[in-house]
Amino acid sequence: MAKSSRFFSVRLKNGFDEWDYIAPAQTKEHARAYFMTHDINPVSATFLGFSKVNVYPDVYEGPIFYTTINGQTLKYKTADAGYLYLQELFRSQYNDAVDDLSD
Repeated sequence: MAKSSRFFSVRLKNGFDEWDYIAPAQTKEHARAYFMTHDINPVSATFLGFSKVNVYPDVYEGPIFYTTINGQTLKYKTADAGYLYLQELFRSQYNDAVDDLSD
């Protein structure tokens, strides 16, 4: 059973701005692929290391994944980049959270 995931800082750029997004992913190529669209360019991805991930059931949003990186608590909900990766990596914990919501 997995306890931690790889995380990457992805530098994103469009015609107006640049910003960073911390994404869970198998590789830096996967992290960049989340954001490849006609108007967003994932310029780079930097490996941040492994971070422990917790899964909590939320009655409104379903299972949510939480981690803390560099003192910042991050949460990943259904529509967030990397959510499906976390759902597969933490399948057992995800299923337990779904079961908790069913009770």
